[in-house]
Amino acid sequence: MALRKLRYQVRSLLKNRLFWIISLIVAVALVAGNVILIFEQAPGRQEFKSPADGIWWAVVTMTTVGYGDHFPVTDGGRALGVVLMFSSIILVSLFTATVSSIFVARKIQEGKGLEHVTFGNHILLCGWNGHALRTLERLNTQGDALDLALINQMAPENMESVVRSYSNLEVRFIRGDFTREEVLDRARIRHARQAILLPDRSDAATTSSPDQRTILAAHIIRSINPEIQVFAHILDEEHAMDLKRAEVDGVMISDCYAGELLADYVASPGTTQAIEQLVDNRSMPNVRRVNVPEEFVV
Repeated sequence: MALRKLRYQVRSLLKNRLFWIISLIVAVALVAGNVILIFEQAPGRQEFKSPADGIWWAVVTMTTVGYGDHFPVTDGGRALGVVLMFSSIILVSLFTATVSSIFVARKIQEGKGLEHVTFGNHILLCGWNGHALRTLERLNTQGDALDLALINQMAPENMESVVRSYSNLEVRFIRGDFTREEVLDRARIRHARQAILLPDRSDAATTSSPDQRTILAAHIIRSINPEIQVFAHILDEEHAMDLKRAEVDGVMISDCYAGELLADYVASPGTTQAIEQLVDNRSMPNVRRVNVPEEFVV
């Protein structure tokens, strides 16, 4: 297995354009740095005493720095310098263009949700619906900065503003089906600490119900990363048992307490409004978890 992985890495490296450009630049510098000694290392000349001096001159010439501490004085050495100057213009230009294209391509991939996330110990928000923005707003006000990966099939242009909207969240967008392992791998599911599953409305073409996708995702996420905490929102209470079989850590059911709250408007006026205020992040006071002051710790 290790040998197969090594072969794959070697093949990938050999197909890398930047690798060949860097290798060619190094080779030209080494060859020119040693060839210059043939012309310049003669009795009475102190410009090039060793291959190190030649290589230093070649690198300085190729990067157009031109310190002038080493320079050829023979016709052959100067001719080699001219060849090195023109070849370095091409090689350095290729190097600069290749590096720039890599960064541009990566930025485009990231904007389309096709890039891999790089952080760990982060939170996954799988799915998208009308509650997603409120979930992000709540997480944004929790105090500690959080790393978050959004996984859904919304259009990249619709998610671009979302990614940049929260000062306390480092958000990355992964476009794809969160029930597919390769998509979860792009979100580094094995290094995530928590996952929130929402009833997904991001793909109008899907034929399965949001709850079925949530249940399937819970099983897949748990099988890939048994240590992750999973919290799920479902629409139908009859699917709660299926999520418990997937060993999720918390289940939220839509309209689960709607009947009781409506009855309290009549039977116990004021209690429903108090509950709404406690869970509303935009009002004070509300429910929060805080650390116990040290003077109360025994």
